[in-house]
Amino acid sequence: MLFSARVILLFFASAVFAGSMHDGSLKRHANLKSRLASQTLEARSEPVEAYYGFQNSTVTACGVYYNDTDYIIGLSSDYVTADYTDNCGRSVTVYLTEDSSSSIEVTVGDSCESDAYLSVAAFEALAGSLDAGVLNITWSFINEATVAVSSASTEASSA
Repeated sequence: MLFSARVILLFFASAVFAGSMHDGSLKRHANLKSRLASQTLEARSEPVEAYYGFQNSTVTACGVYYNDTDYIIGLSSDYVTADYTDNCGRSVTVYLTEDSSSSIEVTVGDSCESDAYLSVAAFEALAGSLDAGVLNITWSFINEATVAVSSASTEASSA
């Protein structure tokens, strides 16, 4: 009998203690959602080198087929792998490091072994031609979950 009385007493004491703890935390976190909504968090890269790569209508790490005319960026395995595709489809702004007024918007569509690569169309749009071979770029995610790529498909197009 004494044991069951202790258990009941412990139960009520823990309920009172837990309730007082949570009441305070509810007051502290009451406006947390609105505070977080007003902040914009985005991944940014340090200046990196980007080369251009041909898409050749092959399936990417994101599981999509792209053409050389699509504006695609492949990011390092820190951001995209065949097993981690959460960043696939996200929009990214790419800037020339030495001239931040030159920028393009691309879609994360692949992974790469180096820091980044751009599709042929994206590289040409940013550099003017493929002659440079490698560009010093800075990139950042645009705050949106996913975007549709008009000419991308999940099946290879018959060419």
